[in-house]
Amino acid sequence: MSALLKTLVIGMGVLIVLGMGGVAYGIYANMQRLQESASGDGWGEVVVELPAGARVTDMEAADDMLYLHHQRAGTGGDGVVVVDTQRGRVVGRLRFEAATE
Repeated sequence: MSALLKTLVIGMGVLIVLGMGGVAYGIYANMQRLQESASGDGWGEVVVELPAGARVTDMEAADDMLYLHHQRAGTGGDGVVVVDTQRGRVVGRLRFEAATE
């Protein structure tokens, strides 16, 4: 009986050591991945072209996107430019204009 108990205790000790090693490796791997993404080259400068006479009136960031709300001076033509912050590029534009009757 004591040999069986000794074997079980040693087996559980080995499992605990292996589990702790797995946790340590997981933490190390996540730290490496985070360091690689943080030290990336980035996407440098992004030029967002707005219509002539327009100015940015508001910005919102959500879900890796930046929404630039703009308004044209005098004409009242509003719009939104959507920028993907992960890739650093414009992915879409919305233009709001008054309907003509």
